[in-house]
Amino acid sequence: MASALDSLVIVGPQYQEVFSDDLLVTPTGGTQGRLADKLGMGAGTTLRATAVTSNATGALGTLPANAFPLYALLRETAGHGVTLGIGTSSGASDVATGLVVPASGTLTVPITSFILAWFSATATQALFLSSASWGGASINATLVYQIGP
Repeated sequence: MASALDSLVIVGPQYQEVFSDDLLVTPTGGTQGRLADKLGMGAGTTLRATAVTSNATGALGTLPANAFPLYALLRETAGHGVTLGIGTSSGASDVATGLVVPASGTLTVPITSFILAWFSATATQALFLSSASWGGASINATLVYQIGP
């Protein structure tokens, strides 16, 4: 245990949205590194997509083998509400369905909303955002996952 308290120094504009794994920390007597790494979360615990406006641009990313989704964060940025699905192929909603994101609003998708949770223990899995009617919506998405036992 450290003999002195650590300090927190925030540089930059206030109210800026920053993903926790983009924050840099310098432990007392240590070297600077990403907060996620210092907490043992490591790289690759999130999939992110920005400005998704159609099934054609809906690639969320690829989960590593043995991944287990914990939750998803969805934000609509163009002023148009949309109902989304998360699927294992473009246009599919076999992972989560009926996700209503309000116009210029956010939606947190809890672990209990995932229909398909465990993926292959040996193969990666691509994930996609999809909607039957995008209607001008633009979605920023983050899917948080962990690697299972």
